[in-house]
Amino acid sequence: MELIDTHAHLQWPQYANELPALYERAQKAQVKKMIVVATEVSNLEKTVALSHSEDFLWAAVGVHPHDTKDIQKPADMQKIKKLGLDEKVVAIGEIGLDYYYENSPQKTQIEYFERQIDIAKELKKPIIIHSRSAPKETVHVLKKTQASLVGGVLHCFTESLEFAKSVLDLGFYISFTGIITFKKKVEALQEVVRFVPLESMLLETDCPFLAPEPYRGKTNEPSFLKHSALKVAELKNTTLEKVAEITTLNAKKLFKI
Repeated sequence: MELIDTHAHLQWPQYANELPALYERAQKAQVKKMIVVATEVSNLEKTVALSHSEDFLWAAVGVHPHDTKDIQKPADMQKIKKLGLDEKVVAIGEIGLDYYYENSPQKTQIEYFERQIDIAKELKKPIIIHSRSAPKETVHVLKKTQASLVGGVLHCFTESLEFAKSVLDLGFYISFTGIITFKKKVEALQEVVRFVPLESMLLETDCPFLAPEPYRGKTNEPSFLKHSALKVAELKNTTLEKVAEITTLNAKKLFKI
C-alpha cells in the first residue's frame, strides 16, 4: 500500500529538528511521498530547497491569499516563476481566496490568484487552491483564467456540496484532511466525501494543522494520513487499500511524480 501526502508544510520551523524521525514515521505508515507547499514569499526558496533534500519530497510554490498583501510586485511573481521551473516543483500553490479571515483585501487576493494561475499556465503546472468562504468568486476566477487548462486541486476542502460539484465540473480534484474524522459538526463535509468520486479525490494532512482523530489537538504530520484514508473508506463503503490505490494514482497523475 502507498499513500501520498499532497499538502504538507514541512518547511515550517516547528519541524526543523525532527524531520528525520518524521520521515521515518511517515514511511512506516506507508506515506511514501510528500508535497511540501509554500505559503508566502519568505519561504518559497526554503520549500524548494527542502524538496531537494529527499527523493520522496516534492514542492509547490505560491503565495497564500492571506499573504498576498505582502507581495512586492513584480519581483515576487518573477521569483515564483523562476522557482517554478525547478524539476522538484510540481505545482503552483497554495493560491486562492480566503474571505473568511480576509487578511488581505479581496481585490488583492483576486489579482494575485489570477496572476499566479497565469504563471502556472505558462509553466504548464497544476495549481493548489485554497478557497474559504469565496465559492462563487473562486469558480469565477477559475473560469475567467481558463485554469482547467492546467488543472489542479481544491485543497483542504470544507465547503458545500454545490461548490464541490462546480469544481468537479471544471475538472479539478478535491482533497480532504483530518477534518473528516472529527466527531462533531462534520456531517455535511462527510456527505461531500460520499459524493466525490474516488477518481477525483486526493488526500492530505495540511500539517501542522488539522490532526485527525485520535490525534486531534496535536501537531499534525504525514504519518497521520492513514486515519483520513480509513475514514474515506468507511464513508464510501470500500477498503483502505482501494482508497490508497486510487488517490495515489490521482496524485501521481496530477503532479507527474
